[in-house]
Amino acid sequence: MSDTMSIKSGGNIRPSRAIKLSADYTAVEGAAITDNCIGIAAEGSKNAPGAFTSTYLAESGDQFEYYPSGSDCVAELGGTATFGQFLVSAADAQLIAAVGSASEIAIAVCYQGGAVDELVRVRVIDPYPVP
Repeated sequence: MSDTMSIKSGGNIRPSRAIKLSADYTAVEGAAITDNCIGIAAEGSKNAPGAFTSTYLAESGDQFEYYPSGSDCVAELGGTATFGQFLVSAADAQLIAAVGSASEIAIAVCYQGGAVDELVRVRVIDPYPVP
């Protein structure tokens, strides 16, 4: 895995999902294929193992780690994707394969194929308008 960066949460952040800026030094989950996402939230939970009270990586106001552009990490898929496809944020911040429709903004490139709700390896990229 690549180095992570830290940022403040503007809402609930689930692990391995797309994130976008919402205010100064604050991020929320991606919510559309047109979002200019800045990275992928890190894996894990805000709670220690065995202290199950939240499945979120961060809740509003928490600092959390994310993988910025240039990082290799795992991301949760919201549909089927194959090696080499550009990935965009779905409404629930899972990553889905870009289909080349107008205004799609890619956040990652798929390094391994997978299906809905699976964690797959990706390379995070700068926001890229899909051709």
